[in-house]
Amino acid sequence: MLQSNINSLQLPQSSFRGRSGDVYKEPEHEPQDEETQLLADLLDENNLIKKPIPEGPKSLLRSLSDALFFTTTQAETMQEQCFQKVRDLDKWDESEKRSRLARQLKETSIIARDYMTNPSLPGFDNLTLEIVSLIYKVRIVKYSVCDEGYLASIIINNRFDKTIQIVRSRKCHYESVFAKDLLEKAAVCQSIVCLLYTSDAADDLLCVDLGGRRIIKKKTKIEQG
Repeated sequence: MLQSNINSLQLPQSSFRGRSGDVYKEPEHEPQDEETQLLADLLDENNLIKKPIPEGPKSLLRSLSDALFFTTTQAETMQEQCFQKVRDLDKWDESEKRSRLARQLKETSIIARDYMTNPSLPGFDNLTLEIVSLIYKVRIVKYSVCDEGYLASIIINNRFDKTIQIVRSRKCHYESVFAKDLLEKAAVCQSIVCLLYTSDAADDLLCVDLGGRRIIKKKTKIEQG
């Protein structure tokens, strides 16, 4: 069993806001179960950190959305794209048609039907991962803690250059994973952008709203009779 003295994972004092308003704040010091703490320690040893994703049957798509776009709000759109990819099986390019996934969907049509009915079933997780990998042309690394207490990983579509990372708990809950230095740099950039934004707004107090956004007043043309 891995021994570690790390109690929590920390980011810089500033928070990071995603494209659609998701805010990543410093993790709160709450009691964690043994697996959660072990997973956090193992990721930390590899210079990785996981972002919390709300628990529920959609945690896989939410974690993939967060890993790709730094926001969970694209999960529903991504699910629809997965459905469309399955429906358009005959339109896949030649390399995709030669894949194990394509053969599986063609040989067993009931899989596609059941997936379209209830894609959140744990048995369809790998199917979702392979489809998302094909749609976005990304290599997906899925981490988990093996029975021996080590950090194990499975790579989906190693032929792609871009990589995203997620982690799966034994309770089938998924969270997005990032390199720690990436989140630290993102937080610093966010702070600089916020400072420049609010500074620019302060130069013209009469033309900004409470959120610091500049108000553009439209000139009205009065016609004289």
